[in-house]
This record gives sequence, structure tokens and C-alpha cells, in this order.
Amino acid sequence: DPKSALVYQLLGGLVIIVGVLFVLKFKLEMNTKGIFFALMTGIVGTLGSLFFLYALSKGKASTVVMITALYPVITIGLSYFFLQEMITLKQGMGIILALGAIVLMVM
Repeated sequence: DPKSALVYQLLGGLVIIVGVLFVLKFKLEMNTKGIFFALMTGIVGTLGSLFFLYALSKGKASTVVMITALYPVITIGLSYFFLQEMITLKQGMGIILALGAIVLMVM
């Protein structure tokens, strides 16, 4: 079950986090902006893990993993719209080939 897998994944991560922080004698910082972005990263990352596990439970792993591995296409698109970064010819060709790969995989 994807929900159970997510719980065990998060518990495993918590064990590592507590261990590392203990070894490094970590002191918690209080920065409102940093806390907000860290919490949002955790929320979005956890939702992404949950959706990935659901996708694996519904589809073939070879297709799901290949499509999710093409996340840099999303990153390039977001950087174009939000950071006004130009898409190079090489990146543009990579995006076209990546989209073509998705079409071929789901056919």
C-alpha cells in the first residue's frame, strides 16, 4: 500500500535525521523565511513521494520511473517562466526528445 510505504519511508528518514543531528551536535536556527521554505519543501517532497508510490502501484515500474526521471524538463520550463532563463538549442532539442520518449513509452 502506498500510504504504508510512505509512513515507513518517513520513519526511516527520521531515524537518519535524528542520528546525523545528534552526531553533529546540531543547534536549531530560527529564521522565519528559512522555516517556511523548508516546510514547503518537505510538504511538496512528501506529496511527490506519495504520488510516485501511487503511480508505481497503478502502472508498470519501467514506464513510471522513466517518465519521472524526466523531471529536468519541468525544471527547465519553470526556470524559463520564473527566472527568465533562456532555453538553449541543446536544451530545446533535449526537451523535444524527452517528450517524444514519453509518447513512445506510453504507446
